[in-house]
Amino acid sequence: MTNFADFLNTLGSSDMRSLNIILQTYNNDYEIKSNGIEDIGFNTNSGYVWLLLNNGITIVSCFGQSAEFLVTEFSGKETFYDNYYEAINHSTSLEV
Repeated sequence: MTNFADFLNTLGSSDMRSLNIILQTYNNDYEIKSNGIEDIGFNTNSGYVWLLLNNGITIVSCFGQSAEFLVTEFSGKETFYDNYYEAINHSTSLEV
């Protein structure tokens, strides 16, 4: 993302709610927040606003719904988890 203002201008009202949800999710959990933010964006095809963490887990939300945690395997397979701890356990098992 080159310009945060340009990014914000691409979001509709429910996308802004999603952005707020993923930022609150990041900010409200020490273990999640201990991972730096690598990138942030919006997928126009899926409607997901996403926040990529340095550990490879992505916090996502679409249409103002609850945050989910996305793990993408090397094969490209994507798995969604309801909480960070399930995602980190799955992510760690992929490193073996």
